[in-house]
Amino acid sequence: MNVTLVIKTAIVVAAALGLGHIYLSYYRRDRSRTQHMLDGFLPLLGYPQVGRSPWGYERLQGTLDGDRVRIDLIPDSLITRTLPTLWLEVCLSRPHDAFLCVITLCNGMEYFADEVDEGTLLNTPDRWPEEVRARGKSPASLALLRSISGLDIAAYPHLKLLVFSETGLKVVMRAARGDVSQYRVLRSATFAEDSVKPELVDETVRLVRHLERTLDRGEEIA
Repeated sequence: MNVTLVIKTAIVVAAALGLGHIYLSYYRRDRSRTQHMLDGFLPLLGYPQVGRSPWGYERLQGTLDGDRVRIDLIPDSLITRTLPTLWLEVCLSRPHDAFLCVITLCNGMEYFADEVDEGTLLNTPDRWPEEVRARGKSPASLALLRSISGLDIAAYPHLKLLVFSETGLKVVMRAARGDVSQYRVLRSATFAEDSVKPELVDETVRLVRHLERTLDRGEEIA
């Protein structure tokens, strides 16, 4: 038996086992670290169910003020010239006859870029910041835009996207930027465990409830 070959094989096997152990340790650490990032929403939900999303983060489902809701964290590293972003996505089962997409600082490269390109560009309310864009598909979209024109977007500094559609209402908020050192070395989208701070939870729920109240008043007037 070739002793040199045996030694080399043993070294390769040991290295593979070592790398596998390191990878498993990182996987377990990251899975544990992302397991409770949305827990701040739990006291606000009715019939909460905790699961895991396709992105490996905690997923919450339940009801918010009587409407079915799903809450996710989505890591996004499509924009290569900046740090990865962790988005907080809230999907409410509140269908609308019209399609309307409102976005701040649109660059067309985030994970929701396809929705941002739907419909035609609409004139936004004068009180909204210049970096806000709105798109719709019909006269009903304009009516929907008018109904939320009183929204003070500056009061929601983490707001990135609002989408009203036949499937419901989607709200996307910026939760965090990635860790600089991890991204430079590993090109990994790593985020702090406290990325979803209590202030972000409060801001998100406040925005959703404001939109619900606004739309309810519009339905009553109609």
